[in-house]
Amino acid sequence: MTAELHSNGRPSKQEQLNLQKTLQENYEKGISATKTADLTGINVKTVCKYFNEWHKQINKIEKSKFQDRILEARSQHLIVLDNQLNNLYKLQNKMQENTVTGSNINGIRHNYNFREILTVIKMILEIMDRKEQLLEPLGKNVVTVSKN
Repeated sequence: MTAELHSNGRPSKQEQLNLQKTLQENYEKGISATKTADLTGINVKTVCKYFNEWHKQINKIEKSKFQDRILEARSQHLIVLDNQLNNLYKLQNKMQENTVTGSNINGIRHNYNFREILTVIKMILEIMDRKEQLLEPLGKNVVTVSKN
């Protein structure tokens, strides 16, 4: 039993499935819409319609995968920043404790000076700022330059 092609109008469901299969094979091979239309005898607008639809579907999937990779990378960066932040807080506490009580390093009493403590505080704030940037939604942390 063979399916008869309609000369005009919308194809039957079976004809449409066969048409899609034929077009998809050419699309996957990278054959242009114009060449596919020439090879199959199908209207170039119809071929373009299907090719554009598949292209949009692929782009949507790729965009989703890309966003998932970005979110995974952000999560990893946040873990690293949390670890660094924890280490800096420990260092800050140790510095404050040693400044108050004084510490002996190789028999020499060491008091941390104000500049050293401020440096650690500055590093803590920079990490907190970076964490805040990573927590912003995708696309918000893209820098735009305005022309004035």
